Amino acid sequence: MESTNSHSELRRGAVLGVGTGLVGTLLVPPVTAFFKFAGIGSVDLVFVYTAGSVFGLVLALYVRAQYGLKPWQILVMTLLTPAIYYAATQSAIFAYGQITIGHEMMVPGFVGGAIGAGLVSFLTCLFLRPSGWLRVIVPVILAGAVCGTVALPLSEIGSDLVGMFFLHVPWHAAVLAVLLSQLAQER
Repeated sequence: MESTNSHSELRRGAVLGVGTGLVGTLLVPPVTAFFKFAGIGSVDLVFVYTAGSVFGLVLALYVRAQYGLKPWQILVMTLLTPAIYYAATQSAIFAYGQITIGHEMMVPGFVGGAIGAGLVSFLTCLFLRPSGWLRVIVPVILAGAVCGTVALPLSEIGSDLVGMFFLHVPWHAAVLAVLLSQLAQER
């Protein structure tokens, strides 16, 4: 039963991740236009905060439905996930500045993917308190790191929006799939 539930959550997480990646990326142009029109804050942050907010909200609502998060926890997860995205992005940018070898985009992708996945899974485990929290977090970090390693170099293809599809869709799918699957195993 546990294996079936885990596989079901893996598929469900992948579908939700593809959805959050697509929606989060598609919302960037209108949100960017609004911020430019209103003259509010840094437009560069819109990329990170838009995708992060969609991801955080869907994750929080799904976890609430499955595990019973309280409303304040949904709010905290939704508000902190964009900050986690920002931390992962800044870590990747820092790593990019430190690289003196070939494959300049793979190492920052690994760093940013691992940090983002680790912080998202840690935040989720902080509220759910699974007994084997390391068995939840470590595979998610590995999935985020591997996906970031592959996806970040692909994000250089085409325009900013196309590149964001190549980055957000697979990363969201991998992280949500592994996170939900691991949580189901610890249930």
